[in-house]
Amino acid sequence: MKTFLQSLSLSQKKRLIWIFGVLTVLVVAWFNWRSQQPDAPTPRPKNVFRVQHDADSRPSDCSTWPWKNATKTVPRMGVSSWTVSAPDGTLLVLTQFDFSSKRALKLELFDQDQDGEKPWSNHVAYWPRGVAQMTRQLNNQKRGKVVACWNGSLFEYREGGAKIGGGGHAFHAAPVVINRQVHTYGMNPRWTLGIEYSNGAPAFQVVHQPDKTALAAFDWAAGATQCLIKNGQSLFLPPFPKRGDVPPKQPVASTSADVGHIPVLDFERTSRSSLAWSRDSTKLWVLWVKEPDTELSSSLALRHGLPSVG
Repeated sequence: MKTFLQSLSLSQKKRLIWIFGVLTVLVVAWFNWRSQQPDAPTPRPKNVFRVQHDADSRPSDCSTWPWKNATKTVPRMGVSSWTVSAPDGTLLVLTQFDFSSKRALKLELFDQDQDGEKPWSNHVAYWPRGVAQMTRQLNNQKRGKVVACWNGSLFEYREGGAKIGGGGHAFHAAPVVINRQVHTYGMNPRWTLGIEYSNGAPAFQVVHQPDKTALAAFDWAAGATQCLIKNGQSLFLPPFPKRGDVPPKQPVASTSADVGHIPVLDFERTSRSSLAWSRDSTKLWVLWVKEPDTELSSSLALRHGLPSVG
């Protein structure tokens, strides 16, 4: 360094001193500015709820019966339907099926996997075999006209292409019983809806995690469902999450005293279908709730505290 400085001219030495001076001032100024800044916020844990205030989760006016300004129709003998639109654009349809009417009604389950290219392979092309397509197929079998049809209990799904409908397939999340035949898949989580017929009259039941022997008593059954009310008593559902709560890791173990909690999904404002029946199983009610946006939009709104509808 000494040899280097000695070789510089006086003007070069002055310029070098000036450069070092400027750099020193800049470094000191930066440290002074940095010391005056507030501490960096603590990183937010991943997968937390950033929900809106709990007041945003108050019940809709349509959560009580009877609905105001509902339109009633009778599509056929033994079937009555009420339709109403909520102020936020949600469409609700409540349909009552009277199994004691003179016109025979029957509730059955259809499994996408029961008559596919490889029946009961637990692998079925999901999108080409939706509710509309299967309704047309069932009507062509001349076993009676389908009065109503809706998606069943939860299932598993894997996308098979770059976009929706690009080869995705569905597979079972729980056992099913189709026409008295038990097909066991998955771990049988939560509740199972079962239907048993005697002399043409149905008996509807909901059973918590039945084994294969119990499933064999049903004519039709599907697992992985949730049970909100049993024998007239509401079952336990965790309260609406608060801001910053971390969703429980799935799957959540369930008991016969609770609904069968599914984190995030239970609190999304998304489309739903639910059913209930009278104690003597002579009447069945199905409630369809169609909200204005998509399931993805509802999930993002819940997680990030965004305004939501439905």
